[in-house]
Amino acid sequence: MEGNSSDYRLERIEQKLDKIQEVLVSMARIEERQAQFEELTRIILKKLDKSSDRIEVLERSVSKNSIWTGALSKIGWLFVAALIGAMIKGWV
Repeated sequence: MEGNSSDYRLERIEQKLDKIQEVLVSMARIEERQAQFEELTRIILKKLDKSSDRIEVLERSVSKNSIWTGALSKIGWLFVAALIGAMIKGWV
């Protein structure tokens, strides 16, 4: 009977060790995935920073262009108004 009890205890210990091994393997997989996600997060943040920098450059460029476009538009309207005035006066 004593031998049976020892065998049973040994079997239970082996089962528990097997479960511990499974848990450790699962934890290692989780840590590996976490490391992959951290690397992906770093890559995404770098790309986001680059995109943000590009947007800032474009905003400055658009601001400069809108000043020129506004000035040219006003000059164009002055030219059109002068041309219409000259046509009304009969100079053209």
